[in-house]
Amino acid sequence: MTNREFCHWIEGFAQLADDLSLDEHQIRIIKNHADLAKLTDGYMIKDISNFIKDIKSCEKKQHQFIISKLVSTMSRADYVLGKLEV
Repeated sequence: MTNREFCHWIEGFAQLADDLSLDEHQIRIIKNHADLAKLTDGYMIKDISNFIKDIKSCEKKQHQFIISKLVSTMSRADYVLGKLEV
């Protein structure tokens, strides 16, 4: 999985989830997917790195906001054009 694929994966996850209050297992799965993107590409984009830090440290009621923020950021033209900030 690449960084770009992770962005699409987390967007799909957010769209399918009725409740985005994540448990520890779900957060670990998200982090594992992000780690796979880093391993595949050799780097992790800054927005994903910040997202992982935020999602691990925030309260459950903030998960929806944190995921929505990443999805919104990903929809910028930079992501469409492939100009991911490392």
